[in-house]
Amino acid sequence: MAERLKISLLNGEREFTVRFVIEKDGKHATCALPTSYDEVDAFLISVRRFLAGAYDDEATILFAGVEVVLIPDNKTVCFRFDNATVKMDGREAGELSLALRSQLESCGVRDESGEEKYRFVGVSPRGNRGCYYWYLDPTFSVCEGDYVWVKMGRHNTEQVVYVDGIRRCGEENVPYPVQRAKHVLRKATEREICDYQSKYES
Repeated sequence: MAERLKISLLNGEREFTVRFVIEKDGKHATCALPTSYDEVDAFLISVRRFLAGAYDDEATILFAGVEVVLIPDNKTVCFRFDNATVKMDGREAGELSLALRSQLESCGVRDESGEEKYRFVGVSPRGNRGCYYWYLDPTFSVCEGDYVWVKMGRHNTEQVVYVDGIRRCGEENVPYPVQRAKHVLRKATEREICDYQSKYES
């Protein structure tokens, strides 16, 4: 029987514990490790971007001290800890990331405090939700669930993207350096939204 991995978040404060459970041959191995909202958020963004095709080469990231290897050739995510390696295919990794995102957001903790000096919007291209490429909204009017025009990628291709979420930020809690951040160009029209949805979300 192949090893299976379950991951869940414990506690509902700014600091979390992430619980890893390995199932194999009817037995369970469990470990609980400290993490934070920002670390969980960064891990989930990395996985969603990986699944959306943003990685050309194999990459290794850490999540609560656990080594996670992203292998683009076969869209595999490998977790390595306690002398074990557990592999997830793209579907399983996608389901895991969505479940953890739901747990994280249900805690009601967001990186928003103090005066809203900047509004960053996290967007996803081509129907891939949860990627959170950060853009500045100079109008302070974009909301989660909107569709907006941005310049994306190395060639600054103008395209419509979906807004996964927003962060109201002061100087100390921006998700991306303000000086290097690209701006939202404008909100998409109803016609442009329909075209996008029929192409990527139907």
